[in-house]
Amino acid sequence: MVQMPAMNAVVEVLKSEGVDTAFGCPGAAVLPLYKALEEVGGIEHLTVRHEEGATHMADGWARTSGGVGVAIGTSGPAGTNMITGLYTAMADSVPIVCITGQNVSTKLHQEAFQAVDIVEIAAPVTKWAVQLKEAGQAPWIFREAFRTAREGRPGPVLVDLPLDIAQEIVEYDPAIDAPLPIHPVLPHPPRVERALDMLLEAERPLILAGGGIVIAEAADALRHAAEYLGVPVQTTLMGKGAFDEDDPLYAGMAGVQTSQRYGNASFLESDLVLAVGARFGDRHTGKLDVYRGDRRFIHVDIEPTQIGKVFEPDLGVVSDAGLFLKALTERAAPRGPARRP
Repeated sequence: MVQMPAMNAVVEVLKSEGVDTAFGCPGAAVLPLYKALEEVGGIEHLTVRHEEGATHMADGWARTSGGVGVAIGTSGPAGTNMITGLYTAMADSVPIVCITGQNVSTKLHQEAFQAVDIVEIAAPVTKWAVQLKEAGQAPWIFREAFRTAREGRPGPVLVDLPLDIAQEIVEYDPAIDAPLPIHPVLPHPPRVERALDMLLEAERPLILAGGGIVIAEAADALRHAAEYLGVPVQTTLMGKGAFDEDDPLYAGMAGVQTSQRYGNASFLESDLVLAVGARFGDRHTGKLDVYRGDRRFIHVDIEPTQIGKVFEPDLGVVSDAGLFLKALTERAAPRGPARRP
């Protein structure tokens, strides 16, 4: 087996996961990783003045590139400075991996210099926060970090690297390694059928397209489903861009902070809302009693715990947004187009 410094193995994993740019602020506790970035090469590093900026830059990189953004900081206040960026990525479902340096593992219980428990601090605003305990885990923890950041509802991960463990040698051969598989979340067919029945029964149905449409790159599937079924479409703030606003089926944007009064009016006139990849944020819903009214709701989300989180829908479907919309259109085809006037 090939032997190399643990952080060299980490950099090899980053490159394999598609990372070609990282954002960070060097410091003593994370220097082994910076040495590895120099030795291995292939990843451009952009130095920031503040670690929060690194997380926001990684966030922006992920949104524009479709990959996983990477932010690097040293120990203590560097990690705590990253919390706002981690929370932003968590709220907006953006896959980023934040890497923090840490004091040596033997000093973590002694209030050593900048030895903050960043894993506990970051846990509420990440999908996974973990500290490296054994050097041999390094490549595998980073593989899992990228899988976790990407799979299901995307989001941030934090990996904390104690200095002594980061300096160890490990056995790792990048030539025979690859990213962990991401498993698609398919909709359960009977629930797709029930959703189709409810849509066809409704007199004034509406599709609400959330950020999940953008993340799933499902704009084409959304347009095809809306046109085939003849159902108007609204977007949330995170769903903007998922549907052409010049399309005759575009019905605006509802919410307490929208300037489109016709969007709110169109929503209030609906009798059924098919929400796909939307989480019913309070800036969108306003008062729930008014928002819910007498209309029925179908909630489609890739994250099971989102369904029923704000209110219980009439039907919940756990699925990738694009895969659900394709299945909906396919099951509607045998019944013929359901275009509405």
